[in-house]
Amino acid sequence: MRERLRDERGVALVVALLVTFVVLLLSTTVFAMAVRNSEQSANDRKRLQSVSAAEAGLNAAYQHITAPPSGLAGLTDTLTDTVGSGPGGSTYDVEITYYENEDGTVPMTSPSVAPYSITYYPKSALISSVGASNGKIDRTMETFVVLSPVFSGFEGAIVSHSSLNLTNRFTLNGYLGDDGHIYVLNGDFNAPSGLETIKGNVYVPAGSAMIGTSVHVYGTVWANGDIILDQPQVIIDGDVKSTAGGIDVIAGTVAGQGYYCTTVGGDSAIAGGAQQTCTLGTPPNQPFPQIKYDQTAWATNDPPYTNFQTFTSCTAARDYVQNTGTYAGTGFSGRNVGRTVVFINATCSFEPTNNATIVLKNDLAIISRGAVNFAQRSSWDGESGIKYLHVMSVYPDAGAPICPTQDVTIGQFTNFDGHVAGIVYSPCTVRMLNNNTAFQGQVIGENVVIGNNFNMNFLPVKVPGQKLTGFKQDIAYIREVR
Repeated sequence: MRERLRDERGVALVVALLVTFVVLLLSTTVFAMAVRNSEQSANDRKRLQSVSAAEAGLNAAYQHITAPPSGLAGLTDTLTDTVGSGPGGSTYDVEITYYENEDGTVPMTSPSVAPYSITYYPKSALISSVGASNGKIDRTMETFVVLSPVFSGFEGAIVSHSSLNLTNRFTLNGYLGDDGHIYVLNGDFNAPSGLETIKGNVYVPAGSAMIGTSVHVYGTVWANGDIILDQPQVIIDGDVKSTAGGIDVIAGTVAGQGYYCTTVGGDSAIAGGAQQTCTLGTPPNQPFPQIKYDQTAWATNDPPYTNFQTFTSCTAARDYVQNTGTYAGTGFSGRNVGRTVVFINATCSFEPTNNATIVLKNDLAIISRGAVNFAQRSSWDGESGIKYLHVMSVYPDAGAPICPTQDVTIGQFTNFDGHVAGIVYSPCTVRMLNNNTAFQGQVIGENVVIGNNFNMNFLPVKVPGQKLTGFKQDIAYIREVR
């Protein structure tokens, strides 16, 4: 018995089992800690991804407010998108709430007047962005921004609401390439005679297009209705598109493709072939601007206009602009009087005298409630650089325009030198009859008449207080919220 008690055989097995058990416990603990750390790391990564996705949503909101893709149109905006990040995808959901004041205490409350206009727009916005990784671990970022409106020039070199009449030898050049576009917003485009060169596109969102003369369009002709080409010297470098009508190439050539909804004729003259489709959508369009006079908009423009002269007499306004008569030595021409607005608060006709020469040391706006008629020979010379000349008969504050009392005519002996760029606007008829030198700028009218041998170079010209396109943003704070 004593010998058996002293026998140590089997102890090694017991020790081995005890050591194995301890190692198993340690391994289990290490594995559990590793799994927990891995899960915690994954959760941390997801939380970080969610925060990053939420911040991406804020950046998307900043961009949306700066240049909204379809215009700001209501009291709130929402944005949703995915962020491509591995190993799992992330998403953000953004809500932008607009306010009528800079403090963010008075929400916008008038959806009936949306979209926002030059007189009704938000002053601040609260942006909330919820980010999620793999649909989990939501994190919310919030920012508050004070908004300043951004105004830009109108689209198109020539914009006509109802009708556009082209006569012999009209040349329209682009500003940045072939961007000298023509819009006929609520009528048909007809070119029945003359030699025309259009370095841009022709858009007819509510009517048809008929070209029966030698016309070279460097871009595309897109109409809602039928498109008819009927002259051997018609050349369309781009496409011809009819949203709801047909295409008929009786004579002429199309270098691009043809798109039609109903019928096609002369498709052999369409180099890119013809394709039937009724899903093109409306041709590019824009509202016809109702430009009214708001002195505050001109005074707060960037850079501001500083010299405001108001007249009830067209003769007095003319003398001031020309620096003659009663205003000799104190008028605008040839004097450094700052960026100037000459407002004629009357329905008379502003007419320069024969052989007048007006030297622009600064930008000049001639704004009238009546007619503007450059019928006599006159020269408009910029001293250096580019001086902007606005020639406008403004839309009435109430009621409809008085036509033809508000017609604007640029006569055939009117000369603009290379330092002057202008915009000519009327809610009635604009006549551009100049056949002496090229006019650079834009022409906008209810009806537009282009005279013989008229040359035009498109250059966008901003009208203060018109065409709200987005907002500059001053960020008050960015923070994470629950």
